Amino acid sequence: MFLSFSSLLAGIADETSTDPNRTAAFGFGLAIVPFVFVTLAFGSRHPRAPRAVLASLGLWLAISLVLGLLTVGLGISVGFGVAGMFSFRRDPPHSYRTRSWALVAGLFYTVLLAVLAPGLGLFAAGTVPFIAIGFADQYAENRARTQGP
Repeated sequence: MFLSFSSLLAGIADETSTDPNRTAAFGFGLAIVPFVFVTLAFGSRHPRAPRAVLASLGLWLAISLVLGLLTVGLGISVGFGVAGMFSFRRDPPHSYRTRSWALVAGLFYTVLLAVLAPGLGLFAAGTVPFIAIGFADQYAENRARTQGP
């Protein structure tokens, strides 16, 4: 995700530049987006992985375009986070509710970090969404394990 995120930002960052590398970076970042969701869906052994990848791509595109009009970095980050929730396999201990709360907390942290230290905020925006989903899944598994059958 970070490679795609940083390439997309590098391609969008300076609107006044006519550098061909900027266009290549944007194209490279855009080309990697499907592989991010393919890796998530097939890596987590989603039962309907191809369908999950297509749904995630549609969600990513819609969310990133809409929120990208407000702020590009956060829009792409939220797009990856929400679409990533649907790419991961969802077994009984995992829920969209827990993942959503973790994603909101992670994005709040990203915004706070972007205000305090913009460089770290951009790095966090490219890494925190999937980390937050992973923490939510780990929390759900630990909670289910301690409550027992």
